[in-house]
Amino acid sequence: MLIIGSAIGQNSFTDKAIGVWRGQMSIHQKGVKVDSVDLEFTVAKTDTSNVWVWKTQYLSVKYPILKDYLLRLKDNPTNHYIIDEGDNLVLDCHIIGDKMYSTFETNGNLLTASYEFINDKFIFEVTMARKNPKGHPTVDTYYTSVVQRVVMERVR
Repeated sequence: MLIIGSAIGQNSFTDKAIGVWRGQMSIHQKGVKVDSVDLEFTVAKTDTSNVWVWKTQYLSVKYPILKDYLLRLKDNPTNHYIIDEGDNLVLDCHIIGDKMYSTFETNGNLLTASYEFINDKFIFEVTMARKNPKGHPTVDTYYTSVVQRVVMERVR
């Protein structure tokens, strides 16, 4: 009975994420900080069950970017979600505890994105890696070339 009470009292990842979050993203290439950009991240319920607004705004004066996506629950028992970017482009995600993971490849780059709660902070991180052509015959290794990371605070 205590276990049931604890499970019911827990907030889900998406419940915790709802709101507007802000922070400054640091961009590192080959271990050196090369830039930073203010970022606003919005998560909101939609009229459709198990679908949330998943919007990122890069608040750069020179190069503003808006990524207005949807987060959809695909399979509840396995915590499988998808980030729907539109045009039939979806990224698989899995939530484990207070962290959501997504790994995908584009243009020869392997990217790993994660969203994580630590205390009252929401951390978004993206790493980009390329396959090392001089790898081992049975193990592919990757050179991490770019890391983007932001520690966000809820503003509303």
